[in-house]
Amino acid sequence: MRDNRSYLIKKILKQKYPNAKFKVRIEKYTLGESINVYTNLLHDVDYNEKYELEQKMRINGLAGKDLQAYKNIRNKIQRNSEINNSIRTLLKDYYHVNYDEWGNILAGGNTYLHIDILRED
Repeated sequence: MRDNRSYLIKKILKQKYPNAKFKVRIEKYTLGESINVYTNLLHDVDYNEKYELEQKMRINGLAGKDLQAYKNIRNKIQRNSEINNSIRTLLKDYYHVNYDEWGNILAGGNTYLHIDILRED
């Protein structure tokens, strides 16, 4: 029997975000599998620039272009987090991870969900 979860997942995502692009891949391996969702809803964040601006802010504060750049980075991070949480909520029935009583991940039978930027080549 063919595994059609990629199709079903993409259909769920398209209902919520009809204008977005998605690519869904399921990778199966020994003891588990990963569902990889790629979307153009997420934005690239330059964490090096964020770090540099934070260092600058601690020393002299930020103003002008630097302040705007920092706000833009923070907005992208916030938006990515919101999208990530929304997708995880939509797909909650498709992934699961088993833990022992100490919080360690148990080997075998886990389905992980990874959400990343869709890079169009």
